[in-house]
Amino acid sequence: MENKTKAEVAGGLFAIWVGIVSFFAERLWFDMGSVSNHRGAYVFSKILLMTGAYLFFITLRMFKNRVLFRRVFIMYFLFMFLMLLITWPGIWRWDEFFVLDASKYFTYNSYQHYFTSLFYMASLMLFPFPAGVVIMQILIVSVLTAVFVEQINRYLFHNKKIGLLCVIPFLFFPVIDSNLYPLRCSLYAFLEVGLMLFLIISIERLKDVEYKISNKICIGYVSVSIILAVWRSESFYYAMVAPIVFWIVFKKRVNVIKRVIVFFVIFVSSIILSKYQNTLLHDNIGVQNTVISTLPYIEYVVCDKELKIEEAKALETIDKVIDLEILEEKGRGIIWDSSVNLIRVEHTKEAYDKYLKAYAKLVFKHLYSFAKVQVPVVLQANGLKLGTQYVENTENLFSGEGVYVSENLQTTFYNQDLNRSIFPNLRKNVIIVMETLLIKDSFFMKIAHRVTYNAIIPMFFLMGIMGSCLKKRKFLLGILCGLQLLKAVILAGTIPGSAFMYWYSIYLIGYLAIFICLIRLFQVRRELNESD
Repeated sequence: MENKTKAEVAGGLFAIWVGIVSFFAERLWFDMGSVSNHRGAYVFSKILLMTGAYLFFITLRMFKNRVLFRRVFIMYFLFMFLMLLITWPGIWRWDEFFVLDASKYFTYNSYQHYFTSLFYMASLMLFPFPAGVVIMQILIVSVLTAVFVEQINRYLFHNKKIGLLCVIPFLFFPVIDSNLYPLRCSLYAFLEVGLMLFLIISIERLKDVEYKISNKICIGYVSVSIILAVWRSESFYYAMVAPIVFWIVFKKRVNVIKRVIVFFVIFVSSIILSKYQNTLLHDNIGVQNTVISTLPYIEYVVCDKELKIEEAKALETIDKVIDLEILEEKGRGIIWDSSVNLIRVEHTKEAYDKYLKAYAKLVFKHLYSFAKVQVPVVLQANGLKLGTQYVENTENLFSGEGVYVSENLQTTFYNQDLNRSIFPNLRKNVIIVMETLLIKDSFFMKIAHRVTYNAIIPMFFLMGIMGSCLKKRKFLLGILCGLQLLKAVILAGTIPGSAFMYWYSIYLIGYLAIFICLIRLFQVRRELNESD
C-alpha cells in the first residue's frame, strides 16, 4: 500500500511537471489570445494532458517489473517512431488538416468530434508541431499494445514466448498506417480492444475467488465506455450495452449500489456528451452530417424511373429538405460545394423529422435495391472492389498532388523545416507499399490489397467464435463478439463512403481474436502431445 501511495504521489508530481512544461511549449503553436474566448477548451485540454501524463507514469510504474511489458513497449515504440521518421510528419489526408487548423485557436472541429479536438490540443501543448499529435498517439498505442500483450499472456497463455506472438497483429500494415494517422479511428480502435480484453480476461479471472473489482477499475471502465459510446456515433449502443455487461459480469463481485452508479453514470453521461456534440455539429454544418449518409440511396431512387414514380409521395417529403432536382442533375458529391444549396436552407425541424421517417420507409420497403447501393461501398471499403479506401492519398502530401490544403496549412507544412518531410521520396514509396497503392500495376499487389485492407475476413472469424461460444453456452463471450457484428451491420447501412477507417476497429479486434484463438489452439495441442 505504501509503494502504491508513493507511485501515485510520483505520478501526480510528474503530471504537474508536464503541465508546467506545457505552459511554455504551448506558446510555440497556439494563438494564446484565443484563450479568453475558448477558456473551456483550454482548461479541458490541459486537464486531459495532465491526466494522461499521470496515467502514463502510473502504468509504467505498475508494469516496471514485467519483462514482457518492457520488451514490447520499448521495441514497439522504437519501431513506430522509426516509421514516423520515415513518413514524417505522419499520415495526413483530409479532415485532420482542419482539426489541426482549428486547434491553434482552441476551436472545436465538430465534424471530427470535440473529443478529437481536445486530444489535438492536449498533444500540441506538449509537442507544439503537427507530428506531435502523432508522437502522442504512438506513445499511447505503444503502452496499450504492451499492456494487451502482457495481460493476454499473464491470464490466458502463461508463456512469454508464445504470448509475444500476439504482437503480430499490431505489425500489420493497416495498424501501422493507422497509428501514424492522427484521426479518432486510430485511438478509438485501441480503446475498444482494451474494453473487450478487460471483459474477456475478467470472465476468466472470475474463477479466482480473490479477484476484486476496485473503485479505480470501475472508474476506468466507466470512462472508456463513455468515450466509446460518444466518440463515434455508430457505437452509441455502448451507452446501454456497457453498463448491462458490467452488471451481469460482476454481479457477484460488485455490490448493487456500485453497479447502479456505473449504469447511471455511463448512460446519462453518454446522452449528455452526445447531445453536446450534436449541438456543436448542428451549429456548424446543420443537418449535413446525417443527410450525407442518406444521399447514396436517395440518389439511386431519383435516378430509377420506376422507383421515382412509385415513391413519388416519399420523395415529395424528402424534397422539402434536399433539392432533388439538384441531386439528380449534379449528383450527391455537390453537397460539398457551398455555393450550391443541395440542403434547403429554409427547411423546418418538422420537415427534417419527416424526411428521416420517409427515408427509413424507403430503405425497409426496398431492401434489395438499398443493398445494391450499399454493398459495393462496403466491398470497396474492404478491398474486395478495387477503388480508393482513403479520403486522400497521403503519399502526395509533399509532391503537390491530390491533397487539399488551405493557405494556413501550406505555411504550416511547407514553409517550416520541422514540419517538412525528412525523406520525401522514401516517404512516398513506403506509404505506397504500406497502403498497397500499386494495385493498378501488379497482380500480386491487387491480391495483397484485397487481403490486407479487409475487415470482412476477421468478421467471418468473429461470427464463427460467436457461434462456438453460444453453442458452448458461453453467452457473454458470444455477446462480445456479436457487438462487432452489430457495428458492421450499422456501418453497412449508414457509412457515406468507402474509407477503410470506418472498419478499422473491427479489423483490429478480429485479427487479435484470430491470433489469440490460434495460439491457444496450438498451446492446447502441444500440451496434449507432451502428456502422451
